[in-house]
Amino acid sequence: MNNFKQSMPIIRCGLSMLVLAGFISSIMSGCVATKTTQKPEKPRPPSLMEWDQFAPATQDNVWIGGQPSIAALDKFGDTAHSGGMIVNLRTDAEMAFLPYYDRAVTAHGFRYIRIPTKGSELDSTELEAFGHAMQGHAGPVMLHCASGGRATYLWAMLRMRDEGISADEAIEWCDSRREKPWETGANVLRAYEAERDAAQAPSNNQ
Repeated sequence: MNNFKQSMPIIRCGLSMLVLAGFISSIMSGCVATKTTQKPEKPRPPSLMEWDQFAPATQDNVWIGGQPSIAALDKFGDTAHSGGMIVNLRTDAEMAFLPYYDRAVTAHGFRYIRIPTKGSELDSTELEAFGHAMQGHAGPVMLHCASGGRATYLWAMLRMRDEGISADEAIEWCDSRREKPWETGANVLRAYEAERDAAQAPSNNQ
């Protein structure tokens, strides 16, 4: 009995240590569970489009599509020979994941024009840059962005400028070439129509 009483402080101390250890463990577990350890997602590799996925525009020798593969550039070269022009609408941030592309285009002997633009910011500035490039070029043209959306709507803007078609007609043409309507693109075309019509309206001073 005396031995038991003498061992009680030791038992109590052991139990206290176990409880304290469990408490510390539960705190640490909670910290680990609530701590943010996820790494930011890496950008997805660019999707590449093959030549048979490019669609002819409304003008001979102009093709519209997304980011071309090297094989697509080869096929375009078979058609364009050394007289081809590549017009790339992708932004600098997008092209950072394609460091080889500039060299690949120039290695094929193509003229290379970059007009970086975001779809929602597509406006008359990009249109005039594209129109200027087209004026000085008589050969085949590959107009591309990431998936073909910006390229399609930029070509529609060129038609609105040169052919005088309405925004509704341009939107209908764009929708016929895409799997689903793009509301941002429709807004861009309507905004350009308003700008175009305002510029063509006779001045009150005349």
